[in-house]
Amino acid sequence: MSKAFREPKACINGCGATIYFDPNYPTGHPNPDKWIPLEIKEGRRTDHPHNCPKKKEGNGANNTLLETTAAPKSESIKLAETLCQILHEYVRLKSQEVAAGVSK
Repeated sequence: MSKAFREPKACINGCGATIYFDPNYPTGHPNPDKWIPLEIKEGRRTDHPHNCPKKKEGNGANNTLLETTAAPKSESIKLAETLCQILHEYVRLKSQEVAAGVSK
């Protein structure tokens, strides 16, 4: 992690809070894919997560909580089924293409 990433900075949502990220504190970095901004209050690092009052729900540009979220299971299953159908059709068409090319 770069030093600049750990330096205090203003919250990107414009709430006026000062935040920082700490790779050594479990609250701010619970796993490799998740970074939670921690608050600075009265010039001191609090080690408490920043709960931004201006956080925009569902906005992909919101980096206050840097975490990947999974689609609901039913949507994921539908997507997987659709991808499988596409893959099977591709394999079928490629097989026909190869068979046609071999017989020519």
